[in-house]
This record gives sequence, C-alpha cells and structure tokens, in this order.
Amino acid sequence: MDIKEQILEEAMRQFNRDGFDFKMDDLAKELHISKKTIYKYYQNKEDIFHVFIDESFQSVHEQQEEIFYNNNLSIKEKLLQILNTRSKYEDRLSIEKTMELNNYYPRLYELIMNTYRTQWDKVKKLILMGQEQGVFKKEVNVTLVQTLMMESMQMLHRDNLLERASLSYREAIKEASGIIVEGISL
Repeated sequence: MDIKEQILEEAMRQFNRDGFDFKMDDLAKELHISKKTIYKYYQNKEDIFHVFIDESFQSVHEQQEEIFYNNNLSIKEKLLQILNTRSKYEDRLSIEKTMELNNYYPRLYELIMNTYRTQWDKVKKLILMGQEQGVFKKEVNVTLVQTLMMESMQMLHRDNLLERASLSYREAIKEASGIIVEGISL
C-alpha cells in the first residue's frame, strides 16, 4: 500500500472514531510521518473526504454497469440490485457520521446530493424496458418514479431519519427501493 492509500486508510479509521473532529496532527502521528508529507498528497481534510466521495461514486457506477449488462438477471432484479449497490467505502466508513457532512463541509455535502441527482440513467432505462416487457405498470410516470427513488436516497442523509426510523442506512435503502419497485410492478 502506498503512502496515499495509507493516509486514506488512517483518515477513515480516525473519522470512524472521532467523526469530522479528527486532527491532521493525529493522522500524521499515527502514520509516523510529518503533516508536510500528508499535505504533499492532500491539501486538507476536505480534500481527503472528496477522494472518499469520488471513489465511492465511481465504484457504485462501475458495479451498476455490471449489473445493467448482466443477462442472468431479470429487469426487476437489475433495478433492485442497482438501487442497492454498495460503495467502495460503505462497510468501512460510518454512514451515520457522514450524515453530518453538511455541518462541516457543505460543498462536499452538495457534491453528494448533486451526484445522487445525476446518476439515474440506468434506472430510467430499466423502468422503460420493464414497461415495454410488461414487468412494470405502463401508466407509471417514469420521471416521477425516478424522482421518488432519488429523493428517498437523499432523505436518508437528512433530519436524523435513520435514527428516528431505527434503521441502518443499508436497511433503509433496501426497504425504500423494495417499496417503490413493488409499487410499480405488475
């Protein structure tokens, strides 16, 4: 593992322990390197979180491509799997702590929300294909369904919804996508 990856791994560990309050000094100390070395690769903590976000969405996009072109899955299975795709860091980065991103780095929070809004082409295609093949109701407005799906993903990052619903992020995604997909199915 190169030093850049080591910095990311340690930053993830400290984030999971301390949230957004972890210090670059502590990061350098744990890695037995100088802060100057960290700044050679990352300008600040926001830069590190930006890498997590970019790599997470890239990994999701790659998995969704695989699912979309997997001929062994039905349209409904593809749609559910695409909606339930896990990011590269999901199992190792606290989603609950990430929910506070807007309080610390509003620009990164907006990046996440904008990315949620733009990566829905496969979902739209699957719904249209499902309508053509009689899997999904023809009268369902695809734009409305797509927006409901997108908003359900985004709402999990707001207003302590997961805590109030006593659900993990993954449980909430699975339940929300299942409700919507069953609602449009014949």
